[in-house]
Amino acid sequence: MGAGSHPPTTLSKGPPKGGPFWTPIGGPFCVPIDMLEEILPARREIWAEKLLLTILWLEAGADAARGALARDLTVLAHELVLGRRALAALPAMVEIAKRSLYVAGVQRW
Repeated sequence: MGAGSHPPTTLSKGPPKGGPFWTPIGGPFCVPIDMLEEILPARREIWAEKLLLTILWLEAGADAARGALARDLTVLAHELVLGRRALAALPAMVEIAKRSLYVAGVQRW
């Protein structure tokens, strides 16, 4: 894995056999599909609002890279609000689920 790359993500039904939902950075990562199908959909509007605030912050800067990211996040926020696609079909939402599970496991909520 090169600099800035992430461990591979897989989707599974229920918890992985014999292990937690997350592994340390650098190893494969398993996101339970249940999280993307049952938990996060109820929070679509919350995530869209968070993305909107991030978009406004990005657009406040004059940097071209920030503008490109703002456009990408606008598309994602739009998809979240419309609800036409499953969250598992949106790579950014899979990444959010992955990181949320990782942080929950590290911080031992």
